Amino acid sequence: MNRLIIFDFFGVLGGELSPKWFSRHFDEKKAKELKDKYFVPADNGEFTIVETLEHMANDLGFKYEDILNEFKENVYMNNELFNYIQDLRKNNTVALLSNAALGIFDLFYPNLDLNKYFDKVFISAEHHMQKPNFEFYLLCKNSFNKQFDEVYMIDDNIKNIKDLSKIDIKGIQYFNNNELFKILDSFI
Repeated sequence: MNRLIIFDFFGVLGGELSPKWFSRHFDEKKAKELKDKYFVPADNGEFTIVETLEHMANDLGFKYEDILNEFKENVYMNNELFNYIQDLRKNNTVALLSNAALGIFDLFYPNLDLNKYFDKVFISAEHHMQKPNFEFYLLCKNSFNKQFDEVYMIDDNIKNIKDLSKIDIKGIQYFNNNELFKILDSFI
């Protein structure tokens, strides 16, 4: 069986950074509005992560260093899942497809070599498109120049996986490692 398994990063392999910061400082409606205002353009490659945090500091009345430090509090790596991915790669093609600003991995995960875990890495800012745009998923899927029997997308955000069957990708919503391992172990 020839499978492609695609992973999201934030909320699956690493900690959510901006949603936690915004929800800490603003009510739910304002937090979503501000996250979209700053991170949709950043994730689309219009601003680097540093420029985005600087804009937030200037516009919202925070110190850049305080925002940076609060973001850093939410940095973590799901090492158990990273180890699992290394095993997955033995018999599957594995990719990363993440909405992320330019420089975010260098700033918050400077020692992480994504190429160690993934056959290919797709960062939204580098391609000027982001999930849930079908073109972004298809860019990943078609970049391997081979036909897959099955393609899976693992993401914590339901809006990023709910309609993927239209492009022959099966969405798996990530809740925790145990649930994901049970799902993947059932067909791998």
